[in-house]
Amino acid sequence: DDGSFLSIFSEITDLKNKEAQYKQLADALNNLPMAMLFWDRNDKLITSNKQVRKEQSKWKIELIDGMSWKTLFNNQLKAGVYEIPKNKNIDEFVKERSEFRTKLTSEKDSKRETKLTDGKTYFSNEIRLEDGSMLSVFTDISEIKEREKSLKLLNDAIEIIPNNMMLWDKNNKLIMANAKARDDNASRGFDLKKGASRLEMVKNALKNGFMTAPKGISQKDFLEMRKKQFESLKNQEAYEVIMNNKFYLLSSSRLPDGSTLQFATDINDTKKQEEELLRFKDGIDILPNGLMFWDAEDNLIAHNASAASF
Repeated sequence: DDGSFLSIFSEITDLKNKEAQYKQLADALNNLPMAMLFWDRNDKLITSNKQVRKEQSKWKIELIDGMSWKTLFNNQLKAGVYEIPKNKNIDEFVKERSEFRTKLTSEKDSKRETKLTDGKTYFSNEIRLEDGSMLSVFTDISEIKEREKSLKLLNDAIEIIPNNMMLWDKNNKLIMANAKARDDNASRGFDLKKGASRLEMVKNALKNGFMTAPKGISQKDFLEMRKKQFESLKNQEAYEVIMNNKFYLLSSSRLPDGSTLQFATDINDTKKQEEELLRFKDGIDILPNGLMFWDAEDNLIAHNASAASF
């Protein structure tokens, strides 16, 4: 009543700093390249970021703060957003998703893949916080899934090709081998499994008589030679070997990471044809008649011994 007044000043620097930090965090979440939704304990939408609003707008679905998850989910179903798994009907799908949200606790998070009818696949990571709210983050993994599909097709093709195919790491330990390579080695008593030694594979073939060292070279020296060849390979190499009385063409290519891709092709039939052609050539060469072979421009391609005396 005497006209005086009391002024009180409070230090709020920390509060303002935290406020600025919260704003920075909110801006960061809003601009995340992944879709994000944040729900309260009653499954009412607290906030959503730009990415999820953009993606939902393609289906003409509006995200409104305060809307219930059930409303959003029903709108998505009406718009045909989700690809319903073939082993479920729509009611089972709805029940599964509803029960999932009810059972999710703060002690565990949930990770799953969700397919949409536009061909996209999302990896969802959802976690219930201690206050009952829920954070949902969705990552578009469509390109990854397409690459997986392509790699599976490639792997399936490699598995059934009639050639032996083996991929060795930089230490010449097996990364993978196709069915033909595994089966052929199994018939020789060698388990061509992941981590198997390339040198041990050769040693097994020598020991069991499926492969022989070149004349004048001991098995020990041959193995040492092969070891050095494995380690010194720079680009590519190809050579013939006899394995179990069959001719094989082995070709190896050094990959940029130091691993080696190896193919073994059965050329036994080719070698037989080659031998028959050589015998045929020898037979022609000793004919008493002169024989000459000309191309379309009358240029000499070949002749036998008798023709040389003409």
